[in-house]
Amino acid sequence: IRAGLLARSMAARLSIDPGFDPSRVLSVSVEPGLQGYGPRQESFYRDLVMRARQQPGVRAAGLVWLRPYSQGAADTRFKVSGGDGAEISAPSNMISPGYFDALGLAIVAGRDFTNEEFQRTDTGGGGVVILTESLAARTFPAGAAVGRQIVMDYPEGRVRTVVGVVRDTKQRQIARDDGDMYFEPFGQSFPSGFASLVVGLQAPADVVADRLRALVREIDGTLPVYDVTPLDAAIRQQFADDILLMRLTLTFAALATVIAAVGLYGVLARSLAERRREFGIRTALGAAPSRLARHLTREATTMLLAGLAIGLPASVWLARFVDSRIFGISRLDPIAFAAAALILALVMFGASIPAARRAAALDPADVLRG
Repeated sequence: IRAGLLARSMAARLSIDPGFDPSRVLSVSVEPGLQGYGPRQESFYRDLVMRARQQPGVRAAGLVWLRPYSQGAADTRFKVSGGDGAEISAPSNMISPGYFDALGLAIVAGRDFTNEEFQRTDTGGGGVVILTESLAARTFPAGAAVGRQIVMDYPEGRVRTVVGVVRDTKQRQIARDDGDMYFEPFGQSFPSGFASLVVGLQAPADVVADRLRALVREIDGTLPVYDVTPLDAAIRQQFADDILLMRLTLTFAALATVIAAVGLYGVLARSLAERRREFGIRTALGAAPSRLARHLTREATTMLLAGLAIGLPASVWLARFVDSRIFGISRLDPIAFAAAALILALVMFGASIPAARRAAALDPADVLRG
């Protein structure tokens, strides 16, 4: 039952909708700041994105400061311009035009950032942002968000205009985040010396990854390429500890089930050996072989029912010890409990069949002569 709870819980985690299909997105990290690019990184990144979009198997490409499902995290705080002064906080990230296309994340209102806004500072004003649907609704509950303005906590007092709203997305802790997220173009708040290239895939991830490594070598062979990761694999990495625990528990559960099957078979085989003469006499007196087989099966069923009567209530109590590992289901999940009972029933019948067949095949003459 514990193995079933953990397996169903992991299935619930992996079925969370991040707002796009992560299996069709690949991220590649490169950091020109390691080679002292300084201001030259702007042209490097523009060249990288433009050439990546031309690679076979790439549907779209864009840049992101904090790769989705990495260890990095950033939050931003702001107020509605002309509002009541209430401060709003949300996860934030810096991106380039094309990032949403690379993810396959739909823009539901407004527009994407433009090439002119990419890596442009807002020291002279004109800052722009894109919000997710839930954040836009929380920030502007009375109307549309596009065209409205917010005032940033950092850089202090900067006014920015909402130019777009995208579908809700979870890009940090997928099992914990809500859909709120705030995006701004690279360079608007501060220059970044590193970024991850995110590409939408139309070919196998390993093939596209090799092409992107070769592309970076063409641009600058001294730059290392790292964290080459499909985003579905990055999501699974967040659950590495839980996946390991689930696999270990499933393994031990399978071993326990095998031991139970062998033990049940041994008990029934010993019962048949000890009662062989009794069964021979019953057969000689007219008992049908099928009746003897049913007799052994009923014996196995009695053991199964006794085990379930003890095990199920005990499991209800013990399930509380895995409560912290459960996600998306109840620790008293009826499917996990029913599946465990069904598996044990199948094991019981599978273990009793050989003994039942031997009982049905007894020759009373041989038994009585023995």
